[in-house]
Amino acid sequence: MEMMIEIMMAIILEEQEEEQEEQEQEEQEQQQQEEQDEQDEQEEQKEEQEEQEDEEEEEEEEEGEEEEEEEEEEEEEEEQEEQEEQEQEQEQEQEEQEQEKQEQEEQEQEEQEQEEQEQEEEKEEEEQEKEQDDDDQEEEEEEEEEEQEQEQEDEEQEEEEQEDEEGEEEEQE
Repeated sequence: MEMMIEIMMAIILEEQEEEQEEQEQEEQEQQQQEEQDEQDEQEEQKEEQEEQEDEEEEEEEEEGEEEEEEEEEEEEEEEQEEQEEQEQEQEQEQEEQEQEKQEQEEQEQEEQEQEEQEQEEEKEEEEQEKEQDDDDQEEEEEEEEEEQEQEQEDEEQEEEEQEDEEGEEEEQE
């Protein structure tokens, strides 16, 4: 009888040990599962964080590219405005140079015309003076010629008078 009790007790102890082992194994598996779940959750959170960081980085890159494009557009606009201003200044300077050249040519032409007119007037004046001189000389020559003719006539008249006197004296004698 005692033998039977000892066997029963041994069986009960063995079952209790098995149950305890199973319970410990279940607890260990449950702990491992919880640790795995926690690890999986951490990894998932980490992945999500990395994805979020990647998205933020992409957004920053896109914003940076947009800002760079805007800056390039502004620079191009400024360069175009500067080029247009420079072209406008060159055009204005060219117009001023052309106007100055035209004014200078007109002034030179006026001076040349005035000089030609003065030369023409001087020439006409010289011609008039020459004509006057020629007229004066001609008049002087005519006067001299008339004087000579008058002197010759006077001499001839004196000679005639003298001859008449001589003829009368001869007749009286």
